[in-house]
Amino acid sequence: MIFLGDIAITNGIIPNISSLPECFMKQPVVANLEGAIAAPEIVSLSEMKLFSNDNILDFLKACNVRAVSLANNHITDVSQAFPRTKMLLSENNIALCGAGMNREEAQAPVVIEENGVITVLLAFGWDVIGCKYAGKSTFGVNPLTARNVTSCIEKAKDQYPGAQIIILPHWDYELELYPMPMHRELAKLAIDAGASAVIGHHPHCVQGIEVYKNRLIAYSLGNWFIPDGVYMKGKTSFPDYTRLELALELANKEIVCHWFLYEANDTSLIFLGSEEVSNSQRVRDLTPFNAMSSEDYIKWFTVNRSKRRLLPVFKTDNHIETHLKACFVKMRQKVTDVFLEWA
Repeated sequence: MIFLGDIAITNGIIPNISSLPECFMKQPVVANLEGAIAAPEIVSLSEMKLFSNDNILDFLKACNVRAVSLANNHITDVSQAFPRTKMLLSENNIALCGAGMNREEAQAPVVIEENGVITVLLAFGWDVIGCKYAGKSTFGVNPLTARNVTSCIEKAKDQYPGAQIIILPHWDYELELYPMPMHRELAKLAIDAGASAVIGHHPHCVQGIEVYKNRLIAYSLGNWFIPDGVYMKGKTSFPDYTRLELALELANKEIVCHWFLYEANDTSLIFLGSEEVSNSQRVRDLTPFNAMSSEDYIKWFTVNRSKRRLLPVFKTDNHIETHLKACFVKMRQKVTDVFLEWA
């Protein structure tokens, strides 16, 4: 099974993926679909929203995507397009998880059987970065909280005994190079609860990879395909370090990194090569904190993080301090959104 990062494509964009390795066509591929699939008449590129149009379906099928996570901060940008998104994905045999018209639907997993192995996919989104949590009867994403993550894992273990359970969290700050300390601990908590792997999204850049109790934690796969200079009045432009992209393959006991480079000029994905995680110098370079204790990592992250301006460090998931920090970040984002709308 292969896992990809964030994807959004609008009309007029034709990605070039001619160098896609053959292994993509031989196994299920899972991706993060960043936003709804909206009809052109209900949303425009001049709005501060991220979405896709129907041509994304051809791209998903060209990459052999069989399932997508919708637990992200943009799935509610065009909320009225969600039923249509579900319908189009179903018509194209692409399963979804992580968002729904209510909490129960958002918590529902994707189950994939491959070569006799059952894989359960559970996706979650963090409200601090704009993910709107689903309620008992309201649309939104599966909440990224310690209690909900462990509860969903327990349900999956009961319902699918012996299955491998893979967690797909949408977390951390955009363009941050390193995992949030709270999320690093949450990943370990998920594995302690029974998850086989944790594979994250949202920062739009590839982050490090750790192995905890012989199980994989990939903090962020980065983008897979979001075109530069197109969305949100053409302001969605990413720095150079986001050009490196990772397709992560879990094959039996091997973990293989397929590295790509995004070229904005001709909207192409250039295949750079493949290597096992254990032999990857790139992974080592991206994970200078590997095996660091929680206490040491908090200190290290505070000094080395890339996102600093008025953005607090989240250290724990169960303290009033966390709630106050979350309120501050959400208010900060509202002010930023108003400024961008006027600009």
